[in-house]
Amino acid sequence: MFELKEKSEIFEHAIGSNFFRVLALKPEEFDNLKNALIGVLPDYYVDPQSIAGTLARLGKPAAAQKLLTKIPEVKNIRSGDIGEVLATDYIE
Repeated sequence: MFELKEKSEIFEHAIGSNFFRVLALKPEEFDNLKNALIGVLPDYYVDPQSIAGTLARLGKPAAAQKLLTKIPEVKNIRSGDIGEVLATDYIE
C-alpha cells in the first residue's frame, strides 16, 4: 500500500546476535506518505462509542457498559498507531 521499501533508505545493523533493519524515509517522500496516511488512517478505527451503541441496541447493555469502562480516556494512548500501520504494511 505505502511501498515503504521503495521510498526509504534501508540500513542494516547487527548487535551481537540480533539483526536490525532501519528504514529512513527519503525526505522527498514525506508529504506523499503523510497524505496517504491521512487518507487511510480513519479506515483503521471504529469509534468505541459506536460499538457500545450497537451492543446496547442488540440487547447487550452489560457488554456495552463494559466496553465503555475499558476505553482509555487519555488522548495520546493511540500515539503508536501510525507506527503499527506502517509496520504492518512493511511486513505484508
